[in-house]
Amino acid sequence: MANTPQDKEATASSPTSNGDSSQTRSSNSIHRAPSKSLPKSTVLAFAAAVVLGILLGGFVVSRLLDSEYQQIIAKLRASHQTSLSRFKEDRRACHEERETEKQRATNALIAAQEASFCDEEVKACRSQSTHNERIYRQELEEQLLSSNNVLEDANAGLEKASQRLKRLREEYQRTETELGRKKAELDGTARKYHETVNHLQDSKAQLERVQNKLSSTERQLVNAERELEAAGREFDRRDVERAECDKAHRDMVSCQRMLNESLGGSGKDDLCSSTIQQLNKDKADLSQELSAARNEREKASEEITFLQQQRAHLEEQISGFSTLAGEHERERDELREQIVMVYEKIQDRDRQLVLDRYGPGPHHVEVVIQLPTEIPTQESLVLELGPLDIMPHTIKTFLEMIERETYIDGTFLLAKDHIILVGPSDAHDAENNQRLTERMLQQGYHPNGALIFKEYSDEYPHVQGTVGFTGGRSGPIFYVNLMNNTENHGALRDPCFAKFIRGFDLLERIAQMPKDEDGRFELPIYIVRAEILTD
Repeated sequence: MANTPQDKEATASSPTSNGDSSQTRSSNSIHRAPSKSLPKSTVLAFAAAVVLGILLGGFVVSRLLDSEYQQIIAKLRASHQTSLSRFKEDRRACHEERETEKQRATNALIAAQEASFCDEEVKACRSQSTHNERIYRQELEEQLLSSNNVLEDANAGLEKASQRLKRLREEYQRTETELGRKKAELDGTARKYHETVNHLQDSKAQLERVQNKLSSTERQLVNAERELEAAGREFDRRDVERAECDKAHRDMVSCQRMLNESLGGSGKDDLCSSTIQQLNKDKADLSQELSAARNEREKASEEITFLQQQRAHLEEQISGFSTLAGEHERERDELREQIVMVYEKIQDRDRQLVLDRYGPGPHHVEVVIQLPTEIPTQESLVLELGPLDIMPHTIKTFLEMIERETYIDGTFLLAKDHIILVGPSDAHDAENNQRLTERMLQQGYHPNGALIFKEYSDEYPHVQGTVGFTGGRSGPIFYVNLMNNTENHGALRDPCFAKFIRGFDLLERIAQMPKDEDGRFELPIYIVRAEILTD
């Protein structure tokens, strides 16, 4: 069949159409090529950097101790998330625009093919597509650069926050070291004070013993002097008797001689001789008694001399002990002054720490407890701490224990008519009690207590609804006053540092829950949360 002119035109135009199709495929390949050659590694690196920045930010935020830096990190993260979201939106918009442009170019090429557009229009479309792709790449690079700048700013902020946190930690460690050193010095001073007091008490006891011994010696001396006076009187009496006996003997001898001269008889001589012998015997007996009395008098004199010497020696000892007691009293006064100075330094330091970390107050603490009902329920209690000026050490210690979660999983221990005892101890669960004890050991609150010394002020007494520490150095266990205990607990100088401003009626109901004979609760009442409230 002969070809018509139309067939020839179709035949002639067929290569052109095929050429246009190949050009269209080439154009499509040109348009697709950028999508394959997109900087995916850059995007992945950016994404990895973003993820790494977020992880680093999360790690630093989790380690920050100060709320100010947490807010900074939160702002940085929010800014970074905003930038990342904006970058994703821009990227998606660019991608959609690019796809739209590609679709427009494709449609234009198809239309050009269908309408048999010229090659110049196809090249213009390709040029426009290439130009759009170049603009897209530039915008993408700008977005990447902007995101990198934001990431660098975030990293710089994190680095500054990390350095600030490091400085704060170093300062905290120095403070803790200084506190440990001051506490050791205070313990040494307290031991020395107690040793001095004990030594002074021993000296006073020894002085009392010496004084008692001196009093006994003086009584013995008085008795010996009385005995010596009695012996002297007896000796004088016997001297008189001896003189009388000697006079009687001389009279008798004279009488005998006169009788011998007058009578001259032998029988009467014998009678006189026996009488004289009896008188001589009586004389000898009186001489022996007199000699014995003289010996007793000499012994009494020697004993008096010894007692007088002992008295002088005891008086010297009393004088020495009095001097030593005065020195010990001066040392005790100096130690008291040193202890007061150390206490004041600790109070000033703790007052400043509370002001820096928690503000001037009044400070409030919320305690959430779990009641042992059929369906366990949680109730909230709120404490208001006392004035910072009169008990800074106690308030700082309690706030620190709340912040370190010392009371979490603790229990209400027992209830009496006048108090409820609360603390990190569990009589119902041995494992939990062991964990609580180990935690107190790690935090340095066991077994010597939480407070370095006891603070008490008559301006903040143990009235109903207040909270106080009990024990030697006190803490962490505390008690709630169900009634006015000022007279008893104030006399003990127990620190009273807070009062319940919400939930005291709940405490009164808890005090009526079942207990054993010692006042311990039959069912556990746990502390599930305790935190410092911020205004």
